[in-house]
Amino acid sequence: MSLKEYDIDDSAIDEWLPWGGLIRPGVMKNKDDSFLGVIEYTPYIASKYKKIKDRNYQNGWSFWSEKQHRQGSDHYFLTVSWNPFYTGDRKAENTLTAPVREKNAADYFVKEMETFVQEISEVTACQSGNFRFFVLYLVFRRKICGYARNSILSGCAFIHGLKREFS
Repeated sequence: MSLKEYDIDDSAIDEWLPWGGLIRPGVMKNKDDSFLGVIEYTPYIASKYKKIKDRNYQNGWSFWSEKQHRQGSDHYFLTVSWNPFYTGDRKAENTLTAPVREKNAADYFVKEMETFVQEISEVTACQSGNFRFFVLYLVFRRKICGYARNSILSGCAFIHGLKREFS
């Protein structure tokens, strides 16, 4: 299979990354129109008195937890992903509330991330990331995959903008 038929420059890293860009503090919109958010939390022991609310997640929602060890300490993250499935009238029906129009999907995801943070904070300390937090999370992920420092993300315009903003 040749990449020429897709007109992809295989030397440009932004062609290989799924990320479209950071659209809000702590919210990434991917190239497939899905959304990604990250919550850093403190580990806790589950008890019958403190539980995270069980919600009715639809198809298109995914969660994964990971531990990152850097600079002598452990950091725990919950990554939340939502891939909205749009109907013919451009409404996402795989929401946790009423259907959402495509133009309001980002605001909806931001609101759900705020709700997740609120619900988790009732059980343990947590925070949703700002731009710097999100970039540090992504940079660490790329380091553990064996990429050389500053190599894989160097071609991404949004990373360059964030480096200027936070340096």
